[in-house]
Amino acid sequence: MESIYGKGNLYDVGEKQIMANVKYEIRFTPPTNYGLGEWNGSFVLEANNVVSLGEYILILQDNRKGKILISRMEMQPDTTIYYEFQGSGPLK
Repeated sequence: MESIYGKGNLYDVGEKQIMANVKYEIRFTPPTNYGLGEWNGSFVLEANNVVSLGEYILILQDNRKGKILISRMEMQPDTTIYYEFQGSGPLK
């Protein structure tokens, strides 16, 4: 499994409004003879910049973008919120 780290922007699905600047970690699972490859990851936001669970567009620092589904959010003791997401479709 390969991981990449960087800074990017989280947009609404229509890419009309930036929702947050994020530092992300993305993990790639390569395709096999039995399944397609996939990508997922996580990021952390300050508690004063909350986004809801749901679909967003993530644009990476190398200008690749992909649709994500935020599936988990968890408040941390240091008043940040940890988010996990699943990539939906290609990251290009």
